[in-house]
Amino acid sequence: MRIAINGMGRIGRLLFRRIWESGTHEIVAVNDIMPPDNLAYLLKYDSVYGTFTSNVKWQDNLLSIDGKKVIACSQADPSTLPWKEHDVDVVLECSGKFLDRAGAGKHLGAGARKVLLSTTGREDVTLKVYGFNQNGSLSDVDILSPGGCMTNCSTHIIYLLNSFGIESAMINILHSFTSRQSLVDTAHNQYRRGRAASESI
Repeated sequence: MRIAINGMGRIGRLLFRRIWESGTHEIVAVNDIMPPDNLAYLLKYDSVYGTFTSNVKWQDNLLSIDGKKVIACSQADPSTLPWKEHDVDVVLECSGKFLDRAGAGKHLGAGARKVLLSTTGREDVTLKVYGFNQNGSLSDVDILSPGGCMTNCSTHIIYLLNSFGIESAMINILHSFTSRQSLVDTAHNQYRRGRAASESI
């Protein structure tokens, strides 16, 4: 399977590493608007997961991973990406920006055969949560969401409790901080989001 990854942030880079290390699929292209030399550096070095064992270089507008070339694009609009030219089977949509059919569908318009979101999509995107509703044919599904972290954490518990009957429920989720939060208190249009990430739950 020929894979392209759109969005080389935290999730995109970790998916890249796991897919590359497994050797089961071929990553042919990545797309992110960050400077490509920075992308190569962040792919190689990770503060939590350590150093990527593969040799990562940026040269001639390509990522070189253990001597194999991966196309590196830097486009904000997915409809301009060269998925048809590179015969992409599946785009892993990891940017967090294209969550509905219109947005994620731009990858299909660019020539990809399927799109798999890395999080929960909007109502017009098929949602299949492993261990809950993953059964059934997906042959006619071209854009798929596996749900996000909160969906996957809560769905199975709610499903089990529902067999006894649920009158009401409340779920409180503590989420680790992300790159969208500041390390120190700062001005933000949502006041609580401006608080230091490591001190704010």
